[in-house]
Amino acid sequence: MDPMPIDPCHLVQLVDGALVDTDLDKVFAAMADKDRVVVHIHGGLIHGEVAEASAATLLGDYVAKGQVFPVFWVWNSGFLQMQQELKGVLEMPVVRKAIGWLLRLFDKGFAVEHAVAAKSSPWIHKDATFADVSWKHTIQRIAARRGERDLRMIVTEEVLRASAPGRRLIDTWRGMKAVIQRAFEPGAAGAGGLVFLERLRQWWTAGRRVTLVCHSAGAIGALWWLAAADAVLPAGAQFDLVFLAPACTFADFHARRDVLRRRVRSLQMFALRDERERAVYEINKIYPGSILYLVSGLLEPTADTPLVGMQRHHVGDGAEPAVVALRPTFAGASVWTPSSTEPLPSDAETHVQFDDAGRSTMTSVYKLLAGAVAAPPFVLPG
Repeated sequence: MDPMPIDPCHLVQLVDGALVDTDLDKVFAAMADKDRVVVHIHGGLIHGEVAEASAATLLGDYVAKGQVFPVFWVWNSGFLQMQQELKGVLEMPVVRKAIGWLLRLFDKGFAVEHAVAAKSSPWIHKDATFADVSWKHTIQRIAARRGERDLRMIVTEEVLRASAPGRRLIDTWRGMKAVIQRAFEPGAAGAGGLVFLERLRQWWTAGRRVTLVCHSAGAIGALWWLAAADAVLPAGAQFDLVFLAPACTFADFHARRDVLRRRVRSLQMFALRDERERAVYEINKIYPGSILYLVSGLLEPTADTPLVGMQRHHVGDGAEPAVVALRPTFAGASVWTPSSTEPLPSDAETHVQFDDAGRSTMTSVYKLLAGAVAAPPFVLPG
């Protein structure tokens, strides 16, 4: 279906957690006689202008195929600009040289106790990209992580962690998560999420349904949304949840389990198969992994942080207690893509493709919204 012009009644825009250029009177006037609503929360790689363009491509199908009234949450994360900078950093000769140097050391069976661990080549010392870096510490981190994932991934992540641009990227990710939190934090200036939820409370009556469709970092927003909604909405008001390659951590999901039991009716997740996620080269031709691999291995405070949208954390032994506790919840509610299996096929092959209009993933989402396919009931063991 051709893109429909975006009417402001379908847009909620936030900057630094506060509402901007948003007419909630118009939004809720349009919703007044609607009983089925979808709130689409995009990921952190999309800035405002691109998010609006994406919303325009999805609007018509949400209405015609999903049979719902769509509201698009457009929030400016600032991460897209940093992703572009990251690509440039990975193409820098000094960075590529550092990655190659470390790969050669470890490919030769390098032992961290070797004397070279305390030294580095003169060409590294001369470059401001790695000012004040302890290469001994970096090499020790790589050695400790060996076997965790692809060696090139680990080396690239640790070289980025050692570089000034890489550290700025980590700060940007933390800042992006803080922006999401501010939208729902009592006492935060503006707190656009709380303002919206108060209006939603006034709109809500028995029998009405709201589905949250959340891509990537949008799932982080959903967890804050549900926690805030629990304090505002009437008892019994629940949401249907659709995750598209979610970037939220198992730890954060598990920490909100009591709220989720009360406020989530159903859950369906679409995410990449691990063999695809490890081979996608989504950043550039140097880093052999998806956006979520980079988030898990570099941007989160602990390397290899378990993310809900990564298949590798849903299998295997030695997992953290929060991961083990949640695996049964997602076991019957996950489509690992690409998949042609009916009734919910998904042809996404990269992290950013999940909410692309015209792909079978979104067609499956519309089936869930229209009730053509029943979403799995949300169940948390224990």
